Formats: sequence, structure tokens, C-alpha cells
Amino acid sequence: MHGRTSALATQQTPSLVRSSILLSAPGSPALSHHAFLAGTLGGYLVWGREYSSLHYQIVLYLASRILVGCAKLCLIETNNKDHFGIKNVLRNYGYPLSASLVWGIVMVLFESYPHVLHPSLKRSMDDIYGPPAVEMKTIDPHPESAKRIVSV
Repeated sequence: MHGRTSALATQQTPSLVRSSILLSAPGSPALSHHAFLAGTLGGYLVWGREYSSLHYQIVLYLASRILVGCAKLCLIETNNKDHFGIKNVLRNYGYPLSASLVWGIVMVLFESYPHVLHPSLKRSMDDIYGPPAVEMKTIDPHPESAKRIVSV
């Protein structure tokens, strides 16, 4: 069912977005904000009104591609100016930096806020790294007994 629904949504999105652009500024060339508003409307009407795990995966995929596109835009749309050396850093170290940041952030979330991670990601990380430190608590009800670690 989800495959058919997503296929229909994929077919509907371009026509809805193009129609919205034409209606937003009839007779004039489309501008960036027209595309943004049309995309926002199309995204809501076609993809955003009803949650499905497949639609969610598509939105996450697009979000990751948008971040990469924005990084590329920083490299080409700055009129050859390199404010604070950002172009050089992105050009030479973009991938290593993004990989480092993604893994650094996911480890902070896993160790400090595991409840915010997607359940499948959390399960995988539990399997690989063990339970996060924030879920562990030391209990010593009797001073003479050994310390026991239990999950909260």
C-alpha cells in the first residue's frame, strides 16, 4: 500500500509545484521565493499531511541532500570571496568534517539523550556500544554489598 501511495505522491508533486509557481506570479518569471512557496505547499499537501515510514525516509533523504547542496552552494556562490577560509575548508576537508560532525553528534545524543534517537538507530547503537551511560544508575541499598548497576 505504501509503495502505491508514494508512487502517486511522487507523480503529484511536480504538477502541484509547477501549478503553484505559475499561479503565484502569472505572466512573470518564477523567482526563488516562488519555488520555495510552491515546494512548501506541495510538500505539505503531498508528503506532509499523512505520516508513513516511507515518506519519512524520503524526507530524511532529501534533507541530507539539501545539506550537501548548501555546502556546494557556499563554494560556488560567494563571488570568489573566501570569508574566514570557509571555501578552502569545505573544498579540502568537507567530507572528513561532515563525517566527524555526524558521528560526534550521534554519540552525544546516544550517550546523553538516547530517547530522542530513532528506535532502530538506538537499538543498533545499543548492540554496538552497549547501553548509554545516562541509562545506567548505581544502586547501593546496603553498604556492605557490592555495587550493582541496573538500567533505569
